[in-house]
Amino acid sequence: MTRQIAIITGASRGLGRNMVVHLAGPFVAQGIALGRVGQPDDIGGAVAVILSDEMGWANGTIFDISGGQLP
Repeated sequence: MTRQIAIITGASRGLGRNMVVHLAGPFVAQGIALGRVGQPDDIGGAVAVILSDEMGWANGTIFDISGGQLP
């Protein structure tokens, strides 16, 4: 049995990654507090922190990396 396990999942809602988001981006951005569609680098920085040794004491945590987008 392992002593440590990490499960990272994500939904790319509001993430600028394809043509549909580029076309609908301005509309989608209206529902995001930061006023823009997220980019892969926005997620990458958060993933780097979550995987770092500094997060070793965190458990059962949900990180909402959405730019303030409401469901």
